[in-house]
Amino acid sequence: MISKLLRLPLLAVASAAILGSASAQTYTHEPFHENPALHSHNYAINAMEIRLYVLGNVVVDDEEVYEEAVEGLEDSLVAIAGTLNAADPELYSSLADIIEQLEDAVEDGADLSDLVTEARFLVDAARAAILDPAINEDPVALGALLARLMLADGGVAEGWEEIFEDELAEFVIGWAALQHSYELWAHLEPHASENQAFEVRDSLDFMAEELFPSFLPPEGWHLMDAEAGEAPAHRIVSYLEAITDATLYPQRDLATLVVLIDDLAVSACEIYAGGDSLLGEEVLAQSYYFYDENLPRMLNLFDPDLQEAIQADFEAVADTGSADECASLLENVSSARSLLGG
Repeated sequence: MISKLLRLPLLAVASAAILGSASAQTYTHEPFHENPALHSHNYAINAMEIRLYVLGNVVVDDEEVYEEAVEGLEDSLVAIAGTLNAADPELYSSLADIIEQLEDAVEDGADLSDLVTEARFLVDAARAAILDPAINEDPVALGALLARLMLADGGVAEGWEEIFEDELAEFVIGWAALQHSYELWAHLEPHASENQAFEVRDSLDFMAEELFPSFLPPEGWHLMDAEAGEAPAHRIVSYLEAITDATLYPQRDLATLVVLIDDLAVSACEIYAGGDSLLGEEVLAQSYYFYDENLPRMLNLFDPDLQEAIQADFEAVADTGSADECASLLENVSSARSLLGG
């Protein structure tokens, strides 16, 4: 086996080459633009499963690990709340209640076993209520989900990087996301060529063996590169694009992306104005995800004051749960849209 000190540069070079090639490609499917709600719901359900896995299987002395896992459950509930409440109000209420009970149990240091079991049952029910089972076999949906698990905040690459900021909770969640990624890849692998399957599996195995051999950081981790998860994660996503014939880097075209962010923000504010705060917050979360993951760095180069204002606007709308703060958000997002050519 190539040692980690030798293999990391090789992965970085390979990833750079793949990304350079992928940037010139055009793909048939644009999942994040075609149906942002579907892929947001799918991610939220899977994120819940990952965090329940942490609560049910990880034993550490750091209470923040469990607090972060519960906070992730709350964020994921927001991402499906309006849709789930419309489909099954009683199920939504039960799921919200069990998450609150988990939060209280974590604060009290109580045993979580029974609550985790009940929560898993409710999450399974929520999945059945809002997602078509066929999504588990749809290569585009699987690719979009795996890409987000690899690269987004709360995912694998980010989890590795955060341990260098002494954030064990993020590392543990990244570890759990990687375990879940293997399960998802098993559904997608039949759609890959032999070489594609080898490359994806090789990168998954590298991260599992060298970066995340357990839910605790490996020995000598502080001597490694904080960006060591980035190259294999990007390598995986680049191959996923080819396998699924889908664009899985929504930031590849910022002009188009900022239009999506703006459209979702407008839709969220209209829904808030119509009185459905749960669905409004759900759609707002979709807009904020695409914004927060992709635009702040670019906007900070051109107009840092605008970037700070948009962040504050999103927070203000989410905190009030109404359309009262929408005017500033929509004005500033529209300015960002003009600035980036959307």
